[in-house]
Amino acid sequence: MQLSNRQIKFIQQAAKVNPDLAEFIAKRAIASQASRLHLPYYSKVRFQFDVVETAPGPPATYQYTLVPGPRNAFGYGRNDPLTAGGFPAALGNATLVETNLTKRSETIAGQKVMVHGISFMLSPLSDSALAADVFENTHATLEVDGQEALQLGPLPFCPGSGGLIGGETFVTEPPIFQSSPRAWMPASNGEKRIDNFLPLPDPIVWTPSGMQDSTLIVRLATVRQLQFSLTGREAGDMCDCKPWDPPSETGQPGTFVDLWVRLHCSQLTKRSKNR
Repeated sequence: MQLSNRQIKFIQQAAKVNPDLAEFIAKRAIASQASRLHLPYYSKVRFQFDVVETAPGPPATYQYTLVPGPRNAFGYGRNDPLTAGGFPAALGNATLVETNLTKRSETIAGQKVMVHGISFMLSPLSDSALAADVFENTHATLEVDGQEALQLGPLPFCPGSGGLIGGETFVTEPPIFQSSPRAWMPASNGEKRIDNFLPLPDPIVWTPSGMQDSTLIVRLATVRQLQFSLTGREAGDMCDCKPWDPPSETGQPGTFVDLWVRLHCSQLTKRSKNR
């Protein structure tokens, strides 16, 4: 290919540039490059009901109570105590199962995050009947730097891009000839598709640590006390009635609802050697 006179002149001028200066310019150019990722940010919270035996029986009667108050998604990072997300202390510290944040309320590795949408995903171990009650009485708020940025509304307003569909409930007495829970369909918050989320009217900008708009949480506030009682059932020889014991231990399936809050977002980060 024949070069034009302009191209030849450019090559001749480039050859006269100091090699150290050329190397400096090249390194600065590479360092200034950025990559855009499209990976979710997520954080898990728990709505743990307190269970108290109110009559020893047999069969025993138990009272289940969820006190009003907030649970903060993105309020803890990996290796932080899970109690910050409403979990019992016995579960220890957070892992990648609960959140991908490395520091609470801050972006990962200095990323600039553009939040385009949000979804709520029920964990498979959540009790369906309790989930319906929690969703009916809890609303969500997105906060940036401790200030309310967006009211997301009651939990059913936010679709789920995955998670529990139907499932078992441990807090509904099974038929007398069964000793295991029955299947129960909770109020749905949408079809479980990866693209099913609540789009925000304008993206929320979550900046790197130390800048304005650098801390973010999603506050899930239960507005009233949820309370009910359950009495177990003894076996009956005459009718072959099966025994049934309601869940009674903290952390036992049937005493909690777990919810992943997922941010549908893109991240702008300095280019690494692997991208």
